Amino acid sequence: MIFDVPFYHAVWPWVGLGLAIAAMFAVIFCGCVRTDTHTPRLSDPSIIGWFAFIGYLLHNVEEYGVDLQGRLYIFPQIFQSAISKVAGVDFVMPAAYFTAVNVAFAWFALGIAAFCGRRFPLVALAGGGMMLANVPVHAIPAVFSGYNPGLLTAIVIFIPLSLWTLFRFFGRSGLKIWALQLLLGFFTHAVLFISVRVYVSGHLSTGVLYAVQIANSALWLLLAFAIQFKFGKIWRENH
Repeated sequence: MIFDVPFYHAVWPWVGLGLAIAAMFAVIFCGCVRTDTHTPRLSDPSIIGWFAFIGYLLHNVEEYGVDLQGRLYIFPQIFQSAISKVAGVDFVMPAAYFTAVNVAFAWFALGIAAFCGRRFPLVALAGGGMMLANVPVHAIPAVFSGYNPGLLTAIVIFIPLSLWTLFRFFGRSGLKIWALQLLLGFFTHAVLFISVRVYVSGHLSTGVLYAVQIANSALWLLLAFAIQFKFGKIWRENH
């Protein structure tokens, strides 16, 4: 094992699974999470935001809980090995990095986006762009080396939900808005990888590395709101 993982870094994916189950019950039984109870759930931006929240938490379980091959907390080990090869440096990636990335984004940024979806639909729908931007992280390595933790949920949850978001809520008239949300997803992922590369090179302290991940999630949420305020009226008129 590459990682000697403290308990709280190994348990958070399972806490997230509990949150996902609670959110699913709310989506099914609680009308307060819906924009309009007369609208089909899959046509409700708020519900799609909650599905993105739930989908990412399930994705975290496959990556950091247990994968299809029964391996525990395996994604960080694969990630570290890949970065070591690219950088040509043998190093230890702190477990808190992965906790900071996923708790800040999946729990808080996506959770807030879903919670605000009734009033700010484009914020709730922004999770679709983030999910589609995450797919290449798993799909490209799978072409060369087969299954990796996170691939299953990327295929069965991220791709269908993000494409449904595109075709149901944007289409041709909203393609520009969707493109901005997708670019926002790629930008957020780029910050994740660039910050790791800078950290490995020794130009970033561990504390700053963690702070960058939290700030990155906050920036994603702020830019999602910026897209809402810029294009929300146009989107409503065409939707």
